[in-house]
Amino acid sequence: MQTQPQAAHPMILRLAALMILFAALNYMGSALYHIAGGVTTVKPFGGVGLALILIFGRRWLWPVVITGTAGAIFAKVAFASATLDSFFVPCVTSAALFANYRLSQKFIGHTIDFRAWKQLVRFIAIAALVSAASALPYAWEAGLWGGLNLWTNLLAWFIPTMLSYVIFTPMIVILATAEKGIFRRNWRRYLAALSLLAPGRSQGRGAQVRQGLPVLRRACGGVSGRRTR
Repeated sequence: MQTQPQAAHPMILRLAALMILFAALNYMGSALYHIAGGVTTVKPFGGVGLALILIFGRRWLWPVVITGTAGAIFAKVAFASATLDSFFVPCVTSAALFANYRLSQKFIGHTIDFRAWKQLVRFIAIAALVSAASALPYAWEAGLWGGLNLWTNLLAWFIPTMLSYVIFTPMIVILATAEKGIFRRNWRRYLAALSLLAPGRSQGRGAQVRQGLPVLRRACGGVSGRRTR
């Protein structure tokens, strides 16, 4: 009689932890967008969520999709986004995550080795296709609010979504599946690399965010004044 409550308890904690994580990631993406003055930035939720599914298996698919959608809704409500926007954009984001996973399983395999360049190239191609396809409903929804032109809205979605999958998913999966002793044997090299990065990160961080992505700023035609994504 007590088996079911005991089994349900870890699942509830896992779902709560995932929702908090994804709410924080979505909030971070929106916050960076506003801090950067409208520069298109990386949306971390998609890449991190897909990485968790690839690491822990198919049983994590729906928990990640559901909690990711809920977390994104909470994050957009925190930014006082419009009601339709608060629900529509998280649903499109989660649909893109689902499509990316299913297409990767079909055309690459159930186990993706990002160290193999052929599989990595296929994954990048799938991520680009899904990001482009999911940009269409976003651009349409953005037009309802009298936003920027179609091309600008498409880029405002495609670039950060694509970067999220290409950057976060392979990196997290490779780190999670790496040989256990590799970090212990090479900790001095990693520490030296981090020490080289630290001075650059500590100086002019705000200016770097605003000025470090001129290509994206020009590509999006100056997305300042755009509503919360």
